[in-house]
Amino acid sequence: MSEISSGSAPAQKVVGTHRGVVATTVDAYKHLRQTYKFAIGLVILFAGLGLRYGVASLHWAGAAAELANDFGAILVGSVTITFVYDNFIRTDEKAIFLEDLRELLLELREEDREALRSDMRILMRAERTGRVVMVYPSRPDIKDKIQVIKSAQHSVIEIGTSLHTYVNYLTTAAESEYQAHVVDLLSNGVVFTCAIMNPDLAKYTHPDNPSMEQKIRSAKTALCEIQKDLGKNGKFELLEYNHMPYFAAICVDPDQPTGQMFITPYLFGVRNANAPSFLLSRVDNPDLFDKYWTSVKNMLEDKTLTKKISYPTPAGTNVSKTTPHPPKI
Repeated sequence: MSEISSGSAPAQKVVGTHRGVVATTVDAYKHLRQTYKFAIGLVILFAGLGLRYGVASLHWAGAAAELANDFGAILVGSVTITFVYDNFIRTDEKAIFLEDLRELLLELREEDREALRSDMRILMRAERTGRVVMVYPSRPDIKDKIQVIKSAQHSVIEIGTSLHTYVNYLTTAAESEYQAHVVDLLSNGVVFTCAIMNPDLAKYTHPDNPSMEQKIRSAKTALCEIQKDLGKNGKFELLEYNHMPYFAAICVDPDQPTGQMFITPYLFGVRNANAPSFLLSRVDNPDLFDKYWTSVKNMLEDKTLTKKISYPTPAGTNVSKTTPHPPKI
C-alpha cells in the first residue's frame, strides 16, 4: 500500500511542508509582480506626461510634435484605463460573480449536493513514485464504467458477490447504453467473463444478511439468461467461485500494456455500494496493477475453487455445477 498511501504521518508532514513552501513562493511572486507592474505603470505614465507637456513647453511644431503629443496621450490613457479597470471595475465583476455563485449553491437541493459529492474524484499522488491513482468515494457511476470498458480490445472480466448491479445494467431498459456497448464489443471479438459467488456460501460470508443467498441465486439465473441471449454476439462466459470474496473487480484487457482495472475492496460494516473504488492502469500503476491482476488470475484459474456455469439445458440442469463447501479464508 506504500504506493498510494498518504495517511502516514511522515507523508503528511512532507506534503504539508511542500505546500507551505509553494504557498510562500507564490505569495512572494505575486507581490513581486505587483511591484513591477506598479513601477512599469509609473514609468509609462511619466513618459506619456513628459511627451505631452514636454512638447508644449519646448514649443515644438510640425508633424513630429503632433505625433509625440498623440503618443503621449495614448500612454497616459492606457495607464489610466488599466488602473481604473483593475482596481474598480474588475473587483466589482468578481464580487458580482461570487455572489451569483453563492446564490446558485444555496439553491441546490440536498440531493444535488450529494450527487456533487459522490461524483467527486480524488487524485492521490504517491510521494515515492509520483504516479496517480484515481479514487471514487463510492461505486463508480455507470458512465465511468462505460468510459473504461468501451476501450476493450480483447477481454472484460467482471467479478462480484452477486453482480446484481451488473445484471441491472444488462437487463434494464434505462441502462440500454451499457448494453449497446457490451453487444458491440462482443461482436468485435471481445471476450466477457463474469464471476459470481456460489450462493450456498452466503450463510458463511453474509450471516447477518439472510436475503443474500436468494439475491445471488436470482442474479445467477438472470446471468444465465443473459449468457444465452448475448452469447449469440460473441463469447460470454460465466464462472462461479467457491471461496470468500475479498474485492469486486472490473478488468479491461488486464494482460495487455494498456490494461485498466476497477477495484472495490470489501470493507467490514460498509455496504459494497458505499465502499471506495480504485481505477488502476498498468501504465500509471504497474506494481499495484500486477498484484491485483495476479490475485484475479489465481482465482479464475483455480479449477478446484472456480467452475464454469451455463444456461439451463432443456432437461432443466446446468452444464456444470460447483460443489459447495465452507469458504476458503
